[in-house]
Amino acid sequence: RLLGRPAAEALGQPAERAVALTDRPDWFARAIRDAKDTAEIVFEASQPDGRELEVTIAPIGTHGLPGVSEDWSVVLRDVTRRKHAERRLKVILGEMRHRMKNTLGVVAGLARQTLPQSHAEGFVSRLQALSAAHDALGEEGAEDMPSGAAAADLRMLIDTAARTAGDPARFEIDGPEVRLTARQATSLSMALHELVTNALKYGALSCETGRVRIDYGLEEATGRLSLHWRERGGPPVVPPTRRGFGTKMIGMVLKAELGGEIDFEFAPEGFCFEMVFPTR
Repeated sequence: RLLGRPAAEALGQPAERAVALTDRPDWFARAIRDAKDTAEIVFEASQPDGRELEVTIAPIGTHGLPGVSEDWSVVLRDVTRRKHAERRLKVILGEMRHRMKNTLGVVAGLARQTLPQSHAEGFVSRLQALSAAHDALGEEGAEDMPSGAAAADLRMLIDTAARTAGDPARFEIDGPEVRLTARQATSLSMALHELVTNALKYGALSCETGRVRIDYGLEEATGRLSLHWRERGGPPVVPPTRRGFGTKMIGMVLKAELGGEIDFEFAPEGFCFEMVFPTR
C-alpha cells in the first residue's frame, strides 16, 4: 500500500524505483552518502499520489572497508493524517494568536481612554510584553509543538527584552541554549519586562553608564533553570520601603505559575535578582 503498487512489482527493484518520492528522485543515494554508520537518517517526503511518508534509513552492518556499510534497512511510515492534522492545527493556532493580538489591542485602547495616563502607560506596556511573548512563540514554531513541549529559546526571549530597553549593547548575556515550554516562556517574558522597566525607571538603565549582566544555566540532572540579573554603573540603590506592583508581578508569574524561587538584593552598587525554577 505504501508503495502505491503490488508488492510483487517492487521486489528486486532498486529502492529509488520501488519507492518514488516527489522532488527526491535520488533519495536513497543521498541518504547513504550523507549517513554515518553510527546513526540513522530520518526525513519526511511526499509521494506522487499525495501520500506523505516518514522514511528511516539505518545501516545494518559493515562489509569490506571498515566503517562502510553495504546493508541498509529502510522503514516507511505513512504520516499523511498526522501532517494534515498538524497543518489544520497550525491554521487554528495562527488564527487564535491573531485574534488574541487584536483583543489585546482593543484592551490597550480602552485602557488609554479610561485610565489615568500614569496608570495606563504601565498597564499597556505589560500588554505589549505579553503580546511580544506570544509573537516569539509564533516565530519559534510553537504551533508545531505538542502541548508541554519545548516551544521557545530562552536567549531569544532575553534578547527581545533587551531590545525593548532601547540599547541591547548595554546588556551582557551569557548562557547555553535552553528550550522553554509556552507557559514558561510567557511567564518569563513578563518577569523580564518588569525587570527592564524597573531598570529604566530607577536602576542601571536610567543613566548612560549603567549596564546589565544576565547569566543563566540549566542543571541537566534536575532540570532546574537558574537566572541571575545584575545591574552595575547606575545610581546608588535605595532599598524600597514596600513591595511595588512590578515586584509582586514577578513573584506572581514565577512563583505561582512556575513554582520558582526568587531573591531580590538591593545592594548599594546595583540591584540583583536571582530566580530558579524547574523546567520539567
